[in-house]
Amino acid sequence: DDEIDMKLFPLLNDIMNLVTDTLESFMGHLRQFIVDDKGVVLIATFGLRGSSTPNMLTERAIPATRFLHRTLKSELGVDNRIGGTIGSAYCGVVGGNCRHEYAVLGPSVNLAARLMSLPKHKHPGILVDDEVRKKAGKTANFRPHDLVKAKGYSHLVPTFQPLTATERRWGAVNPNFVGRKDEMGMVLKLAQAMAQSSRTPAKMYFLVGDSGSGKSAVVVHTIAVLSKVLRVSGKNIIITRNVSNEGDSHVPFSLFRSIFRDVLHELQRPDSDDSSNDDNSSYCNSLFEKDWDKMSLSAASTARSENSNSMDQINYLCKEIGAPKGFLEIVGHHLLGHAKQDEGNGKSAKMDEIVNVMARAFARCTDHAHLVVLAMDDVHNVDRMSWQVVRKLFETCDNLLIFCGSRPFTSYPPKIEKCFWTKLNDQYTSQKRFYKAELGPLKQCDITEMISKSFDCSPKEIDGTLSKDVFVQSGGMPFYTSEILTNITRQKMCERLENGKMGWRRTTHTGSEPPATYIAFASLDELIVNRIDSLGDGVREILIIAATLGVAFELSELVAVYEQTYTISLSDKDSAHNRVCDTVELALKENIFEESFDFATSDATNDLNDYDISLDNIHSKFENQSRFEINPSKSNPSADESYGGFENKQYRFYHDTWRRNILALLLDSRKRDINRNAALALEMRLQDEEKTDYRSKIQLF
Repeated sequence: DDEIDMKLFPLLNDIMNLVTDTLESFMGHLRQFIVDDKGVVLIATFGLRGSSTPNMLTERAIPATRFLHRTLKSELGVDNRIGGTIGSAYCGVVGGNCRHEYAVLGPSVNLAARLMSLPKHKHPGILVDDEVRKKAGKTANFRPHDLVKAKGYSHLVPTFQPLTATERRWGAVNPNFVGRKDEMGMVLKLAQAMAQSSRTPAKMYFLVGDSGSGKSAVVVHTIAVLSKVLRVSGKNIIITRNVSNEGDSHVPFSLFRSIFRDVLHELQRPDSDDSSNDDNSSYCNSLFEKDWDKMSLSAASTARSENSNSMDQINYLCKEIGAPKGFLEIVGHHLLGHAKQDEGNGKSAKMDEIVNVMARAFARCTDHAHLVVLAMDDVHNVDRMSWQVVRKLFETCDNLLIFCGSRPFTSYPPKIEKCFWTKLNDQYTSQKRFYKAELGPLKQCDITEMISKSFDCSPKEIDGTLSKDVFVQSGGMPFYTSEILTNITRQKMCERLENGKMGWRRTTHTGSEPPATYIAFASLDELIVNRIDSLGDGVREILIIAATLGVAFELSELVAVYEQTYTISLSDKDSAHNRVCDTVELALKENIFEESFDFATSDATNDLNDYDISLDNIHSKFENQSRFEINPSKSNPSADESYGGFENKQYRFYHDTWRRNILALLLDSRKRDINRNAALALEMRLQDEEKTDYRSKIQLF
């Protein structure tokens, strides 16, 4: 068909141009580009002889993969699936004298093809194997995905979805997210109006919801949509965010640990090169004549300084705003984790002065932006001093949108000053500067859409009985619905019915067994407990210790408390370590745990995430980098912090419901026993001076 060909050939040409230019920027190579009845298939390689580099996986292969996946979809409208593996392969000529070609052959190549070809509803967009995860070490985070059967492997192969720096800290957007259009629309409307205005007083939007109502998902999804909407607006937009954890309410200014790290990188100094922060953008017909920096939120918001680390920035900021004694210690040492610096003699500032200076520092770092979005989730865990800074920002800053997510106020009252809370609900509400919304259950039509996304089909293809049953069982609560659908998928309870719709499975593949019946649970708690019991007693005991440690914990802490609780002998330590590590891996796959990002070890200027990745800043990042400059902390996995022979990482419970139900399984006497052993183990760890950070102290407290 000539008409189809006229549309197809330019698209294929654009795909080729985009892929080759990106691979060249990241020092990769395109091995194959074919079009057949299965679609377009490309094979790209990194690390061919003569093109291998230090940190090749984390600084080139993974960022290039993310960039290609996102850009193919956003710029060309091409849906795509990518499989990534690492391993030895034959790279050379295959064939005879008359017909031959360059090829890359090996088990890892076959596995990459298998990961790429998984069905759409089972594919998050990018999947990698366990070797990629291991090689990346602590410099990248991954979300466990399904086990897959692959040719040449005697066992099921574990797969993982790579996460960006933003997703590590804030959480990835849920592809099955549905509903909440009113709440999201209100935030988007406020943000767009403020971005267009030159001077608008700060506004605050409070989103309140019970556990399981999808509050955090709404916040994450709203920020993602907001980022896309404003990405090409030509306005300077800064988005900074924080998720408060249990125990943060006891730590002064804990909210600003991650926020200050973000805004310090946004600080524009008179001596910095600001050429990339140009508001003029052009959009041409040719794909590569577009201003790629204007396709990224970071480039549209500010020029990041590659030449100054956070300590240089904070020292410069202190001098410029005349920060009093004590400010550098609080921000630089306690919040950002830098070594203490001599601030000279003089009287230390009072807390009220510190609050004022922190607000001024935040305002100075973001004063060039047309809009600043301060997103705060689980604000019921925010400490009083942080709220005082937030109040100061709200009262003094312009074009600042504060987006808060919280549990119900009746059960989890925020630690806000009473007079400020009264003004928010009275004066600022009437001035249309404070908004509050409560999340209720989803509608049945939303649940139907959620089911359809789970089965990768249209909502019209979902049987009414299935939709009604799931809606009644879940009560319209998104997290409970998600767990029910996970349970249905695991037990293969649904099938395509004779009427063409997806419904309850009526027969098995043999046709001789009785129809499947849905195991209904009276509540989400009952379903969670059933899932925990199915994992076995050994796994449950380790999960109980993890729950005792808190919402977030380190692997080394879990091992230490396990050894203390069960009095593990020296000869049995290795097997005990393996049991704990195996349980953590299982909990990751079951979505009980998720890997947590450690802010103190982050290097925001070195991380190409989905917001700041573009062809222009890729070139600027790599063009002056020596090919023989080695960063041992990234290129050598053994250089990472380890404990007892295994890599130490930080984890957190995927949802508070898991931890709450695990702790509910304990008798009071057993709980006291585990708490006592945990305290002993953690106290021994705190004898090490390197473990005297505030998180460890609060955990012991």
